[in-house]
Amino acid sequence: MEHEIDIKMFLSGINTETNWKGAFITATNCNLSESGQTFSNCLQLIFRSISETIPVDLGRSNLATDSMKESDTLILLLCLLLARPMETILSELFIDGSKVKIEEEPRRTRFGINEIIEIFGDNKLSRMARYCAVISSEGWPLLEQLFDAFKQQSDQCNASLDIPLRWFAKGNSEFISTDKLICHWIAFNSLYANPQARETDAISDYVRNRIPHIVAEQFVHSNHQTLLNLSQCPINLERKKLRHIAEELASTLTSKPCNPLYIAELALLTIYAIRNMIFHGDLPPNSKTKTWDWVWIAETALASIVRGIIMSSISGDCSTDAAFVKQVSLSI
Repeated sequence: MEHEIDIKMFLSGINTETNWKGAFITATNCNLSESGQTFSNCLQLIFRSISETIPVDLGRSNLATDSMKESDTLILLLCLLLARPMETILSELFIDGSKVKIEEEPRRTRFGINEIIEIFGDNKLSRMARYCAVISSEGWPLLEQLFDAFKQQSDQCNASLDIPLRWFAKGNSEFISTDKLICHWIAFNSLYANPQARETDAISDYVRNRIPHIVAEQFVHSNHQTLLNLSQCPINLERKKLRHIAEELASTLTSKPCNPLYIAELALLTIYAIRNMIFHGDLPPNSKTKTWDWVWIAETALASIVRGIIMSSISGDCSTDAAFVKQVSLSI
């Protein structure tokens, strides 16, 4: 006997251009209420799957756990395609039409004041009230294709993408550029990590040997003005032996013929220098100078190439943004 599993997820900060039903995803616009206020920038996303019969002694707990892991993957892939803020408000699990309690995973850290504030003090709907990204009708098939491609990858490959996907999604949910940059850098760091090499060497080696040429090419083509702006940042790499990395980037951007991989390498090393300013306290937290523009520029470029790397690792495609998001609205 097969079991039909439905996971209903309610998301905020996101709508669909038209209600959509595909092979295993149904997306419908909805309203959600919080503290007496109704919000229309919400979406009900239903993820459907079929599972084979399981031994009676295992009950439904294992089936529920596996299903929730799959829905978690789906949300991470949605965040990857969206590349914008979104909040998961509520998830409900149904097996053969009956609602099943979702068991929380055991905590790996001590429960403290921060967790209490997160549970009881965070008004997620209000936080996203003025923002909404609209997914195009062509976007949902892209998500289903990406999910299918992810499932076809080896367990080792998917495990290696778990941290990048989670930190990329976390970066999307942040509204402050420094926080976004830090999250997206952690995602990138987990991709290029090489304990045997210096950090700058590990970054260069990863770009030269692991990033597909098409990813670098798309990155340079889609972020030309951002890269020009990045190259104007008066930033240097390393303290003992200064390397004027932004100047190298500026020179390379005007060189012919264009070398996308080398441009990507210099861009990432420039972003690394800006990251160092944040991590080492060289960036004043309340600065009103142009310094904060550098962070925004760096974060924009970093998010673009990290997204392209992950997309390419899963499906070989790194250019679906325009087709996925129809429009974005933000009211002040």
